[in-house]
Amino acid sequence: MHGNKVTPASFEKSGNLQSPNQFLAGTVDIKTSLAHAFLPEASGPTALFPPITLDALMLTLKQKLGQFPPHHCSLIPDITMKYLPGRFLLLTSFLASAMMVALAFLSSLGALLLQRPLTGATGCWRDTVCTGPTSAAFPGSWDKYIYSPASRWSSPVSILSANGDASSAIPAQIELKRNGSQAVLDFGKEVAGIVTVTYSAQGTSALRLAFTEAKKWTREWSDSSNGSFNPDGALYANVTTTSKANYTMPDAKLRGGFRYLRLFSETSVSNFSISIEEVVVEIAYQPAWSNLQAYQGYFFCSDDLLNRIWYAGAYTLQTNAVPASTGRAFPILDSGWLNNETLDLGTSDPTIYVDGSKRDRTVWAGDLAIAVPSILVSTGDMDGVRNTLQVLYNGQVSLANLGAFAFHCSKN
Repeated sequence: MHGNKVTPASFEKSGNLQSPNQFLAGTVDIKTSLAHAFLPEASGPTALFPPITLDALMLTLKQKLGQFPPHHCSLIPDITMKYLPGRFLLLTSFLASAMMVALAFLSSLGALLLQRPLTGATGCWRDTVCTGPTSAAFPGSWDKYIYSPASRWSSPVSILSANGDASSAIPAQIELKRNGSQAVLDFGKEVAGIVTVTYSAQGTSALRLAFTEAKKWTREWSDSSNGSFNPDGALYANVTTTSKANYTMPDAKLRGGFRYLRLFSETSVSNFSISIEEVVVEIAYQPAWSNLQAYQGYFFCSDDLLNRIWYAGAYTLQTNAVPASTGRAFPILDSGWLNNETLDLGTSDPTIYVDGSKRDRTVWAGDLAIAVPSILVSTGDMDGVRNTLQVLYNGQVSLANLGAFAFHCSKN
């Protein structure tokens, strides 16, 4: 029943739950481990659980989600949040949308997750076998709110002016003609992956690339992602005279989250010039999906802002679905960045959910306690969730003596 206006007060009187807070508390408890949150029969935050299988935990998740009330539109009064682009809003607005998640779910989610179509077609990340859905489970007018691009290849949509205050359409070519010549490209939304620059050049120079999520911080160095809280620096490509060439950033330098890309030249040659003909990023997140917009859940109501908030939150979770071999390097680097750490811990699925696409790109149980229910009612990526939980289970064997997990399980 889309468009029904349900206030928090009317929700409390619905008879399904006492309050939205109780609704959330009955689903997840961020103060304990994920298993503790979904198995409330445990006694105390440090109590050990009886041995459980991963299948049992996933079944518990489905049963919990099956208790959600019908999918309604809730309009919370006095919301004055101004929409802003960028990953900061994606993360903060998703916290605000937690209430939306509590008040608007699909009662048929269990059947939805079990009926997703599979494909072996191309369009997934690199050589990943495509196992994700090929189409949205509930296509409709709400699809226009999906932030994820239609293709795994994404290009900038505009170029910033010299002072960074305005933008215009990208010309056919971008000319860098002297030392320090620069151009700032705007992809229009948060993206993540491997960038390729196609160019022609006269003379010898260095082409440098710097990444940032916010327009205010477009500099000649990338914003911090390595955990040291120092700027990450810029990538460096040697350029010589050529009629056409490509520079593709190294896989280990995959950028987990950015919207703005600054291109600039460094040269001591006076007659140097480089013409940028094309810039594309190969999207790395949700690696096993050939259709990045094939959401298996949806939200829609009469309030445009709430729709955008919900889908911004869903997209944030989607960008956190990273290829298993692209975790952040550890120990933490003093400078630069590397995203080539293997996170799978013996699991076989290509997708792992991390706490943040730019950083930490690491699996954290506390973050999953919030993220998992939201993933299952938005993108519906059950395979990625299951694999991520298996990573936690595999890791607890070596960490059990340190008390890192308050539960244990059987692999059978």
